[in-house]
Amino acid sequence: MNAIAETAGVNIEWLATGRGPMRKGDMLPTGAGAVGMLTKTESQPFTITNLEGRQVEFRPSPDLRHIPVLTVEAACGEGTVIPSESIKAVFSATDAWFRRELGANPENLVLIQARGDSMANTIMPEEMVFVDRSCVVEPCDGIWVFRNEEALFIKRLQFFPGRKVEVTSDNPRYKPYTMPITESFALLGQVIAALPLRRL
Repeated sequence: MNAIAETAGVNIEWLATGRGPMRKGDMLPTGAGAVGMLTKTESQPFTITNLEGRQVEFRPSPDLRHIPVLTVEAACGEGTVIPSESIKAVFSATDAWFRRELGANPENLVLIQARGDSMANTIMPEEMVFVDRSCVVEPCDGIWVFRNEEALFIKRLQFFPGRKVEVTSDNPRYKPYTMPITESFALLGQVIAALPLRRL
């Protein structure tokens, strides 16, 4: 495993357990629930396949910002129970790209996968969605990732006085419902775009 880690330029802990930063130059934010942008302190080269099918060495530009692609899936339906959360990949682009295309600070973004069809045709099954975690500070009506009773959802939310929220699916086959905001309810972030990149 040491030889594999050295050749691939990855951390031995990540190779063995899947936890922690994948590459030696990557650092993860610290603190409970602090899954956010990956910060690269040094560019580690690795091998990729180019358009012609040849193996070439690639060294990420120091100008790139890296956001995590999480293993969690949020259900556009009956909810998904999430036993754990880890990073399975990263999405990289320049700071200017994130701000121009998404209008967001990359430090606040994560990518997760949507499951189910209740948000079709806005969010299609298995699409990856960008989630802005900073929006929970001042929530407004929109499409949100939220946890309720340990299950994870992606739905359109409308907030009402008296700590109530209306939960709506964009697919008309699913009926809206209203629920109280209790201790078991937690907003995790607002969905701002999907891949293929479409502003929502």
